[in-house]
Amino acid sequence: MNQIKAITYACTIFDHYGKQVLVWYLRSNGTPVDKTKIENMDLSNIIVMLYTHKIIDDSIKVKIMEVTGIRNSFIHHGAFIKTTSGKRKEFDNAARHALECVKFIKAKLDEELKNNQQS
Repeated sequence: MNQIKAITYACTIFDHYGKQVLVWYLRSNGTPVDKTKIENMDLSNIIVMLYTHKIIDDSIKVKIMEVTGIRNSFIHHGAFIKTTSGKRKEFDNAARHALECVKFIKAKLDEELKNNQQS
């Protein structure tokens, strides 16, 4: 199922970019950062940290948490969901949300890169 692959990949990208954005954001605010601790955080903690620091808003947080939940049900819980038209719609929506969230966090990363180059 291509949607599950897209969802899984999007979570990986969001995790990677989210960690980079978080490290740069904290450093730019003079907050001591242990990059290793950030690197060892899981996606749900990264999402919470990004939200807590107002890097992502509630709509992005809700969408990426939904996407993460679907991914986790497959990867971590070994779920197998019979493909029905309702499930296909759910996966299609989740894949769209995943792409929206990745575009958002990529834009934040680009913004941080630009700000760091100007400093």
